Amino acid sequence: MNSRILNQVKHNTQFIQQRDSIAHSDAIAMIRAKGVSKTFKTRTDEVHAVRGLDFEVFKGEIVGFLGPNAAGKTVTMKILTTLLNPGGGSASIAGFDLKTGQNQIKRHIGYISQRGSTSHEARAGDEIVWQAQFYGIAKDIARERGLELFRALDLEGQWDKNAATCLAANVGVWTSPWA
Repeated sequence: MNSRILNQVKHNTQFIQQRDSIAHSDAIAMIRAKGVSKTFKTRTDEVHAVRGLDFEVFKGEIVGFLGPNAAGKTVTMKILTTLLNPGGGSASIAGFDLKTGQNQIKRHIGYISQRGSTSHEARAGDEIVWQAQFYGIAKDIARERGLELFRALDLEGQWDKNAATCLAANVGVWTSPWA
């Protein structure tokens, strides 16, 4: 499985990409972002949460967003999962336009924020299964896929741990556009 790390630094508008030496000419871009930005207005100022974000994620790749607090990681994830509208730029997820294909995108992705959305007593595996069921995946299939994901990410020992204490990252489960 290919992996790479995307590192966004708060006061640097350049988005640094470290890619494997794989030719992507024939690969399917599951996520494509071009100039994505988001600005929030406060009472006295504007906060540029995301500035001109450009990147692609190809089928089979695993991506992590790293950066200091307030670097735009969570805002980027919310934009890519259609929970927040971008202020500028364009993106496509699983071949669907971010602005016009939100319903189709939601059918092809899953997203769990670092705070989760269920009980504070929930185990990490429970959280994964509940989120999958929310998207219409049967419980037994959700458990099987969740365990497979945890194995692939070397998180097998985390399945039965408290989700609030062991999952300190945004987790996106991106599926094939033909799933």
